[in-house]
Amino acid sequence: MSFRLKKISKLIKEEISLIFLHKIQDSSIGLVTVTKVDVSPDLRNAKIYLSVFPNNKRDSTLTKVKELHGFFRTELAARMTSDFVNTDFATGETLLIDKPLHWSSFKVVHKLRQIIGVKKIGHAGTLDPLASGLLIICTGKKTKQISTFQDLQKIYTGTITLGGITASMDSEMEVTDIKPFEQITEEEIYAAKKYFEGEIEQTPPMYSAVNYGGKKLYELARKGKTVVRSSRTITVYNFLITKIDLPKIDFEITCSKGTYIRVLAHDLGEKLGCGAYLSSLRRTAIGDFSVSDALTVEEFSEKYGQRALHLAGSAA
Repeated sequence: MSFRLKKISKLIKEEISLIFLHKIQDSSIGLVTVTKVDVSPDLRNAKIYLSVFPNNKRDSTLTKVKELHGFFRTELAARMTSDFVNTDFATGETLLIDKPLHWSSFKVVHKLRQIIGVKKIGHAGTLDPLASGLLIICTGKKTKQISTFQDLQKIYTGTITLGGITASMDSEMEVTDIKPFEQITEEEIYAAKKYFEGEIEQTPPMYSAVNYGGKKLYELARKGKTVVRSSRTITVYNFLITKIDLPKIDFEITCSKGTYIRVLAHDLGEKLGCGAYLSSLRRTAIGDFSVSDALTVEEFSEKYGQRALHLAGSAA
């Protein structure tokens, strides 16, 4: 059984159990446990296995369940209606997904492709595996809008750690060149961050997906190579420090397309003279799209399973 069918079977099992618990009040029916559900590949039929206690009520319970077949179908369809009932992922839809920590953006796309069964799907802006937060996912014809979403400004929250640097400029790699940070004052931090506001030049890190001579920079970096990279003009619209608890500095940054928050953290550490790296990052908004309106991959999978059930019930 595919992951999708297993998920749908689980949902039916849970909902049928709740219907028995809350909707069926009949003395002829014993205590019913839904032990298993098998859903057909076309989602048109489901075989439901029940356990009845006490045993002497088994026959009367099964008879009553057969009489209530129509009621169960109607009730189940109503319960399984979801936000995705009228969506058409093959033609084109836009999804807001809250990417989990340690997942690559590619893994999210791959997982959603498995769930909804469409080939044409992509995201509008990479998030590193060590970052969480908002990914805009486009399917079908909506993939033509990806560049439009990529051009929107982004909002990130996270933490910068003072006192050392890493080759990747985040917490993925070992901290080196450890330096004291206790002498750094809040006034110095606020003064230093002003150098990274507005329109500035930024050089992409070696550990990035930027192309160089037909290869990704990170591929060269993993071989111990360093190459000269051209700087890019970016805009930091707002660099707000929300908390200072040395060596940690919490922030919220609103910035343009192409901004590497890792590089901002590293450069801030250089400005302060103690080194720094990005220790956590979360993207909370892309343009007017907010992560508060996004679904986790697990939530999307569940809702899509509910959609499939609703459509199957409508077709039957």
